[in-house]
Amino acid sequence: MRFYIDNKECDYIFFRKAVNISDDFIQSGFITPEGLITKNSNPKLFNQYSKMASKNKCQYDMVTFLSDEMKNIIELLSNDDAYVEFAYSEDFYVLPEIEIDKRTLKSLNFYIDFGVKYIINKI
Repeated sequence: MRFYIDNKECDYIFFRKAVNISDDFIQSGFITPEGLITKNSNPKLFNQYSKMASKNKCQYDMVTFLSDEMKNIIELLSNDDAYVEFAYSEDFYVLPEIEIDKRTLKSLNFYIDFGVKYIINKI
């Protein structure tokens, strides 16, 4: 997870958060007819779907989303009219961009894609 905040003295203030397995900033889940299945909500079913997904045999889409804690951090960074971009990626400069507003960021589960740069609008 990388963050860039515009600064008047220089081009960017750069923040980087390495995502570890033990972190709960980024979470994975499966969208099913019963709802979102995560490791926390149903570990047994989540592990079963994960094994099936690794073999391309899972009928449900695996999604990645931001935790409430990470959404709060991003919102805090963008509160002072700073220009904020973030990405879940190894690289940052050559990524497709998606503009979002704070209302979208506050949605229940804000799904993110690996390798996409998200830019917060000032709406």
